[in-house]
Amino acid sequence: MSKKQPSLRARDSDRADACGVIDAALADEQLTAAEHAARTARAMRAETFADLDREIGDLQLPHDFAATPLARGTQAPRWRKPVAFIAACALAVGLGFVSAKVVDWVAKPDYPDLTTADGLSYFLDRYRAEFGETTADDVTLYPRYASFSRAGSSYTFRGDFASSGRDTRKFAHSFDLAKVDLATYARVYRGAPTSLYAPGATVAYALIRLDPSSKKDPDAEISLYVKDSDVSRGYVKVSFAGAPIGVYPS
Repeated sequence: MSKKQPSLRARDSDRADACGVIDAALADEQLTAAEHAARTARAMRAETFADLDREIGDLQLPHDFAATPLARGTQAPRWRKPVAFIAACALAVGLGFVSAKVVDWVAKPDYPDLTTADGLSYFLDRYRAEFGETTADDVTLYPRYASFSRAGSSYTFRGDFASSGRDTRKFAHSFDLAKVDLATYARVYRGAPTSLYAPGATVAYALIRLDPSSKKDPDAEISLYVKDSDVSRGYVKVSFAGAPIGVYPS
């Protein structure tokens, strides 16, 4: 990617693709949890393709990322989305709709922010409907998409589920997502910025998994990573029941 248009400005979709590559690298043990957190935070702040290349250039790409503009170092044709958007705006104006509603429809998915309790509940319902149960090996929730591993395979969720290859970790431990106490999660979610001395900050993503440092009877845990104006403020870690494990400011 750095050999082709390194100064090209990155879009939110490019940053999301980069985070997906970083998630996959964590799943197949290319990265440690600390490296994953640091690279994800930097990728979310990336301004150009060169910035993103520094975070994923040394990683093996999952098959479903190989043909993306991010991996090729090229830009998808610009005319398609703007033309569709302009046509939608013209139609909205002609029908008397508020244009802001069109912008909202184009920019946002038709489901809640997946890092919130409502979003997690929505994801659980879809997950259960897709797989018939709620066990997983790890789950990372971003506002607009999720990545996760289960039963030896890795997946993404962007309104629909898609396979992203095999999960090659040697010591994957499963847990039941349904055991997350959603009411307690909601309280921890609201309090995470204050716990990190960053009131007004937001949760960038949630990492749900078993304690990777424990090889025997690991405990289930949730880590909420907080950002403020794209600056990482650290993360808080709690059990599935909401019991505090630690607060880790940046």
